[in-house]
Amino acid sequence: MKKTVETIFKILEAERPYTLLNAVDAEEEEDIESPCYEYDGGLDSLLGALADAVGRDDRYRDSFGTVLKTSPEALTLPQISTYLTWLVTEEKDCGGLIAGEIENGVLKRVLSRLLVLCP
Repeated sequence: MKKTVETIFKILEAERPYTLLNAVDAEEEEDIESPCYEYDGGLDSLLGALADAVGRDDRYRDSFGTVLKTSPEALTLPQISTYLTWLVTEEKDCGGLIAGEIENGVLKRVLSRLLVLCP
């Protein structure tokens, strides 16, 4: 698990470790329902493998709202499981959730917390 987290951190060192594949041209009338992102180094797959290693939370929808309100530095291992399950499950439609968590800095903070809990 530690090696996977370290690999993810290396990918996150890039200024922008993802590409928006279907950017909408403001001049075009065509609407795209949902943006689609591609992540460098298979970041989305690595996060999926990490979620599996931590243990996916099949009931994540029941508690992810509380987890999102909790400081990443205070998360427990079950809460990290909920966070990772939410992140990889909701991203599967290319919606950019992972990109948002990269941009707001939360993903790095959660991964740092995971390393504290599972050195």
